[in-house]
Amino acid sequence: MFLRALGVPPEAVPDDEDEQAALYRSMLAHRRILVVLDNVASSHQVRPLLPAGRHCMVVVTSRTEPTGLIALEGAQPIRLGAFTPQESSVLIRRLMHGDPAGAGTGPGAELGQLSGHLPLALRLAVTDIDRRCVVSCSAAAATAPRTRHPALTSRPRTTPAQEQLAGNS
Repeated sequence: MFLRALGVPPEAVPDDEDEQAALYRSMLAHRRILVVLDNVASSHQVRPLLPAGRHCMVVVTSRTEPTGLIALEGAQPIRLGAFTPQESSVLIRRLMHGDPAGAGTGPGAELGQLSGHLPLALRLAVTDIDRRCVVSCSAAAATAPRTRHPALTSRPRTTPAQEQLAGNS
């Protein structure tokens, strides 16, 4: 995917993963670019996508500590905690387009608590609510599943970094 986004025609993408990574790095070597790799499961996924250029920066988000990147690549972790209940309430109000009934107390607080006050989990919960056309936090909290949102569950992954380099994802 990245090689294709950089203008490499499909027939010019090498079959070999190491060659794909080398081509990707050479194409970025003299560019100023920010690469964002979201929801990374392991350092193994990231390494082929680390650009070689000194003007390139990479932001990696992960639900697990990327110890391999910290130890071997000199990554500097920034740990983000959960929201406070008040911050959760503000986000719920903003995402629900105003100040729905109960966003800050009772059901809204319960929705925040059910989401662990995690920004992504709150966004997913509110998106689900919007999709179901539930207009109040009271109804949302009453119908919210008591299990982890499917988008937040960790599942074993193959190494999609190589697939992204080749444009096969």
